[in-house]
Amino acid sequence: MRILVAALLLTLSFSVNAIAGPAEGEAVFKKKCKACHKFGKKVMGPDLAGISQRAKPEWLTKWLADTKGTFAGNDPYTIEMKKKSKSKKKPKHKTKPMTDGDIANLVEYLMTK
Repeated sequence: MRILVAALLLTLSFSVNAIAGPAEGEAVFKKKCKACHKFGKKVMGPDLAGISQRAKPEWLTKWLADTKGTFAGNDPYTIEMKKKSKSKKKPKHKTKPMTDGDIANLVEYLMTK
C-alpha cells in the first residue's frame, strides 16, 4: 500500500510540474517581457508569434541567460535573427536578470506559442 501511495504522489508531482512551468512562465512574461514583446505584432522587440517554430528551447535559454554573449555568437539562428532585425547592437533589456527557474518556466511558456 505504501508503494502505491508513493507512486501516486510521484505521478501527481510530475503532473503539477508539467502544468506549473508554462503557467509560471506566463507570469514571468507578463512581468518582464510584455512591455516590449507581443504575440502577433511587433512592438519594440520582435513579434514572438510562432517562436516555438523558429527557436529551439536551448537557444532561448541561452539568449535569456546571456543575451549579450548569445548576440555576439555565430550560431545559425542568431545570424538569421541579426539579418532580419538589421541590428548591429545587442538589444538592451531593462529588467533585472532572471533566475534559472524563471528562465526555464519562461521557455516552457514560449514553447506553447
